[in-house]
Amino acid sequence: MKRAFIVVVMIATFAIAAFANGNAEKLTTLEGTVVVVPGENGGVQTMLRTASGKQVVIDMPAQELLRLRLEENSRVRVSGVFVGDPSGLQVQARILARVVTANGKDIPVEKPVGVTEQDRDRIRAYEEEQLKLQTRLQTQDQTQSQDQTQDRTQAQDGSGTGTSTGRK
Repeated sequence: MKRAFIVVVMIATFAIAAFANGNAEKLTTLEGTVVVVPGENGGVQTMLRTASGKQVVIDMPAQELLRLRLEENSRVRVSGVFVGDPSGLQVQARILARVVTANGKDIPVEKPVGVTEQDRDRIRAYEEEQLKLQTRLQTQDQTQSQDQTQDRTQAQDGSGTGTSTGRK
């Protein structure tokens, strides 16, 4: 009886740990320049322009934006949950800010925006799309590498398909 109880407790512990790990937030850090653009209803939207030129919405409550005093064109680093923009959806990429680094200081966001089920779906779709893209690029690189190796081998063997003209 004691063994059965211990086994049940261990299984429950592992199940809870696995569930908690699956729901843990995966944090991403983006660095760039703060850009303020007109938003809905006459408000403004604070965005981060990365080095690649991509603009990502910095998603946090308005009170937090006021508290952090992010100035336009200032360089910041934002750590948070990245909600990508999968192709086919006309949505803007966002980062749900958890920590903002400005002027060399890490400033935690006191009341961060939570991750919704819709966000989880978008994150999953974006990650799957990125994985497919990465796999396709790796396959192309391998094919190109094999072709180059084969061309070099043929050139060394003299078995290439090139033609040679010479005078006797």
